[in-house]
Amino acid sequence: MARRKSQPAIPLLDAKGPDPFAFLCAKTQIALVRNLKGIAFCPESPKAAEALSRRIAETLKRRFGDDLTDLTADEGAGRALASLYEIHEYDSRPDGYRLFALRRPVGDTLLCEVLGANHLTFSLYAGGDEDFAERVRDLWAFVHGLEQDFDFACSERHGYLTAQLTLAGTGLRIRSWMHLRGLAHFGLLDTVRNFADLKHVKIDSGNHGDSAPGDLHIFFNAHTLGAPAPDIARHFQEVLRTVVRQEARALLRLYCDEPFMLYDRLVRLQATSDVACLLGEEEGLDLMADLRVGCLLGALRPAKRFRGEGPFDFFKTAKRLEVLCAPRPGGGNPFEYVEAMKTFEDVLDGGLEFLMPADIREAFSERIPDRVFDVRSWRLEALRALLFRYMKRFTIDPAFGERALES
Repeated sequence: MARRKSQPAIPLLDAKGPDPFAFLCAKTQIALVRNLKGIAFCPESPKAAEALSRRIAETLKRRFGDDLTDLTADEGAGRALASLYEIHEYDSRPDGYRLFALRRPVGDTLLCEVLGANHLTFSLYAGGDEDFAERVRDLWAFVHGLEQDFDFACSERHGYLTAQLTLAGTGLRIRSWMHLRGLAHFGLLDTVRNFADLKHVKIDSGNHGDSAPGDLHIFFNAHTLGAPAPDIARHFQEVLRTVVRQEARALLRLYCDEPFMLYDRLVRLQATSDVACLLGEEEGLDLMADLRVGCLLGALRPAKRFRGEGPFDFFKTAKRLEVLCAPRPGGGNPFEYVEAMKTFEDVLDGGLEFLMPADIREAFSERIPDRVFDVRSWRLEALRALLFRYMKRFTIDPAFGERALES
């Protein structure tokens, strides 16, 4: 009788392996909003909005000087940042809207929206493995330091006043994008929503409900009254970690009890990456979710080292904007590749053209027929397909494939 291949170790169960929280949390955005005392949230006329916007912009420029970059008129940066952050789309900005990037001594960059939904919105990007409470404490101290320049609307009883009732108090909003492939597969998302509701955390699945592309769901804090901002952040992160533990159990159940279902997804991932010429945004998110799950369960292993340029050169553009800094893949560890794709979900949407450096975009564009390249929607789908083909460095683990087929 032929000897059966040994079952590979499951990285999800390896204490020295990657943190599942960081792996399943695609990205987190932390925002703090403020409004000026005695001024309506929405100025009553375009002229009034422009005057208020100019006044705020001048104050920011006096305070920060060369560290402040005005991105309002930069269409490329505006569209790319709208993909990375929950900010106004370039084509639907309200009167007086301005967008700034603020470089700080600590090494990261804040985005500052003027006259978005509120007078001032400060946003930063956080990885899934970061301490949310520490990042919020740092952002809070920074914005608090601006009170010598701005007279913020604040009530002794209700805290900071905001255009949204759910933000009144601290003005803090945390959003985390989580892949929940296992929980969605077993129909457990309603259980997760009920648990989150009890903890004052909401889940936004868009218009797709339980069938969101890539099973990518947005968690956000529902209220900000009654607790300091760092405590809200710490509580929010604890809720997410509980959900991640539930997701890990669901993924192990999928791996152990229904290996053929997982194997089928990974075979489709390989086949699509090999031959697709056009790839829609939703399809791309589904492939990304399967790639993450396959790596986390050890069902995908590194293929032979890819020759030529690394597949993540498009992150150089994001680095130049100093908005995020994705690690460059190295060695043969599949987790390093997928960690570098923390924000790949953002690259799959309309910001793709602007997040890719011109040299990489031009190199890919040479492989797209003129008729396809001339239609923007087709061009984006063709670029997505080429990116997936270019980044493919994985193969299905033979022992897992054998067990899946036997099942």
